[in-house]
Amino acid sequence: MNNDVIEAKYSMSDKFRDNFVGEKGYEALKTLMRGGNELSKDIAKCLQERNEAEIAYVRALRKNSDLLQKLAGRAKGSISLALRTLSSQTSKQSDAHSMIADVLLQDISMPIRNFAEAQSKEIKSIEETLNSKFKELNAQKDNDNKYRSRQFDKSKEIEALNNKISEISKQGRVSSKDTSKLDSSVRKAEEDLKSIEKKYHISTRDVEIARQACDAEMCRSCDQFEKIELNRIGEMGNFIGKFADTMKVVSETMQQVSQDLRAIHIEPENDIVTEGRANDQQPETEILLYDVYAENMDNTMSEQRRKLSLLNWIEILKRDIDIQKQTSAPSFSSLASAPASRALKVESPDDDLGMTGDGAMCSMRSKKSAPEDAKNDSSSSNDDDGGMGHRKCKKQEKNGTEVTQKFSSEKFIDRRSVELLLCLYEASLYKIECVYNRLMKLPEPPRYEYSSRITRTFNEKGTPTTLIRIPFQPTAHTPPSAPTAMLYFARAMPMQPESMVQSASHPMTRSVQGQSSNFGWALPSPAQAEQAVPDTQLLTSQPPYSVSTAPTAPVMPRSNPVAHVRALYSYKAKRKDELDLKKGDVILLLETRNDGWCKGNLHNAVGLFPGNYVEHIS
Repeated sequence: MNNDVIEAKYSMSDKFRDNFVGEKGYEALKTLMRGGNELSKDIAKCLQERNEAEIAYVRALRKNSDLLQKLAGRAKGSISLALRTLSSQTSKQSDAHSMIADVLLQDISMPIRNFAEAQSKEIKSIEETLNSKFKELNAQKDNDNKYRSRQFDKSKEIEALNNKISEISKQGRVSSKDTSKLDSSVRKAEEDLKSIEKKYHISTRDVEIARQACDAEMCRSCDQFEKIELNRIGEMGNFIGKFADTMKVVSETMQQVSQDLRAIHIEPENDIVTEGRANDQQPETEILLYDVYAENMDNTMSEQRRKLSLLNWIEILKRDIDIQKQTSAPSFSSLASAPASRALKVESPDDDLGMTGDGAMCSMRSKKSAPEDAKNDSSSSNDDDGGMGHRKCKKQEKNGTEVTQKFSSEKFIDRRSVELLLCLYEASLYKIECVYNRLMKLPEPPRYEYSSRITRTFNEKGTPTTLIRIPFQPTAHTPPSAPTAMLYFARAMPMQPESMVQSASHPMTRSVQGQSSNFGWALPSPAQAEQAVPDTQLLTSQPPYSVSTAPTAPVMPRSNPVAHVRALYSYKAKRKDELDLKKGDVILLLETRNDGWCKGNLHNAVGLFPGNYVEHIS
């Protein structure tokens, strides 16, 4: 077996050295040796550049990992967990690439460079030996060429002398002196030729000996270089193997990183709740209150007009509060759901309130009956200080058409909005009554529930802005489905004062006790209340994109008189028209309203209850 290996090695060596013979073979061998060594150095340089790139990438990954960790601290819920996972996985990637950089530098690039430098020294020694041998060969060739040329030159010279002697002999008139002179020259030339030929013989032999010495050295050098190349190629294989092993480890790490990243689960529903709970600020509803010129005692105003203005506003706000509290009444519910032909009073902002030069509010309107006010085009009354005039709105039909187009297919009543409007009126009434009672030297009015939450600011002109910030009440009674955009708008203005559509076939109605109301809803007469449509009737059936004001057929209410629902939670009635529910109560469902409330019959009592507190049963 060993003999076979030795024979294989000798056979391989013979095959390698057979490609490099003679001086041309030496040049090819020298080029090959230098090229292989330069290749190793270039490979080491290339891998060092890869090492530098990996180090830069590692730094970028670590920076990115730190940034992700900081961002995770700002996020909430599953997003925070996902960012932390990304940060940790990025750190793992950084460690993996750091390992690649270390292997490239310590185990591959530097060893290749050191190995190439060591081989370069060996190659240089081989080249020096071969150079000396070929230098000697070239010297012998030069010596051989010198004696070769002399030998040819002497031979030509001898032949020329012999030819000359022959020509002289043929002429017959040659002296013995000339003949002897030529003979001596020939003999001397022949002696020189023998000496030259002897040296030429030796020089040619020396050339062959030097050539054979070069061939022998070439064989040894080929063997040495073959060994060097085998070591170089073998080491390259080892380096590539190390790199492959490193990349295998990195691939396994990346595979684990990929699995960990795929395990990230984002939960939007939970995250949005977590983000909301993270808000440490107390949620408040900010309501802009009424500010009256007469409220500020520093404002220039006669005492009588100040009293009248404050009293007028007190009566207006009290009337608005009474109207809002009656929104649960059947007559009001029917009126709010009536079609466009059953319209409410419409007025222009410039037509109802007049102000004298000192800023006093208008006095109360004359207490005429509703039919008389409907017939007359204008009415006015004057107080002792010059009073404020009132006149009837002349643009009722135009404003009614605009309101019909703006609030088509939507209801104006929303229970939560009514509560907020009550807060607006009650808070404004409280602060105005405080000023009025101090002015009249009366006892302070009952303290308002949120009086401590009222704040007032002034602009550069001294105009006040009063806000009340009440605790926010979550919409626990609203259905889970999001309302339409128009419903949002209707909720934002649920009690639009005197902006309903007036029909030409019905006279304009007045507000409470036959007086004209500056704010709030106008209440219907008993006869109108009887003719009103159910509470779920839309204001008008006209689509929101139509510009026509002609009324169409009314939309039937969504009612199911044979359906039953079961209470999932207990509910305490907050209004007279609501039902008290206990968990498990079975209610006969009479009506489903657009605002998420339902009307039903429980123990022969008909009332309203929140729709998300119950479930349908067969």
